[in-house]
Amino acid sequence: LAAPRRLSASDLALLASMNVPRVRVAVRPRVALLATGDELVMPGESPGRDQIIASNTFALKAMVDAAGGEGLILPIAPDDRAALEAAMADLARADIAVTIGGASVGDYDLVGQVGEALGMTRAFYKISMRPGKPLIAGSLGDVPYVGLPGNPVSAIVTGHLFLLPMVRRMLGLRDALPQTVSARLAGDVG
Repeated sequence: LAAPRRLSASDLALLASMNVPRVRVAVRPRVALLATGDELVMPGESPGRDQIIASNTFALKAMVDAAGGEGLILPIAPDDRAALEAAMADLARADIAVTIGGASVGDYDLVGQVGEALGMTRAFYKISMRPGKPLIAGSLGDVPYVGLPGNPVSAIVTGHLFLLPMVRRMLGLRDALPQTVSARLAGDVG
């Protein structure tokens, strides 16, 4: 079996039938997912006035798990500098650190400021793409870091384009970047 590859059930059966007791594999990268914001509550909790259910975290965990990583859902961090700093400090225990929300320019968007206070090295901030403009990428210490937007569509789109390639690369896969397809439109776009 040629590496790198994700081992399937058939691959494992073949290895066992060939009496191969051990194979070298990449460790599944642990991806810490930290949703931020006072407006969020976990599923099963009753949302108060001006609150919503934290759904992005669960979509991103499923995406990370399907890509071969291990998504770790952390408790929601409130819009409080000290609490956010403590929560973001915990991100350094993972292989990839992810925050969801709090990366824009509002009064309660503290992720960038707190990240810098924790020594975050910022590779870039904001991208020329919609949805997904308020994206942060860099590192927290030695841990790769990506700060995804809080908007659900933006979080999922940027998760596919920026987070999943990081997971695939850590797994040693060659096809880390999303596949592209060229197409011709049947008509003008208005």
